[in-house]
Amino acid sequence: MSGIIRELKMLKEGSALEIPLSSVDGVELANLRSAVQRAATDVGVNIQTKADEKNLYVWVDRRPS
Repeated sequence: MSGIIRELKMLKEGSALEIPLSSVDGVELANLRSAVQRAATDVGVNIQTKADEKNLYVWVDRRPS
């Protein structure tokens, strides 16, 4: 998770991190999404996610809360 958070912090605005579901060793999408959300919340990063049949897309939500 630390690698994902590090990459999120370096993304250009409007870009998403693409996580291929085939690369997560059978982790279910819901569990992956939850883990990424928890890790981001722990370091104070607001994220949004979207998924399709092949990838989980994660981007930093820079909108004011």
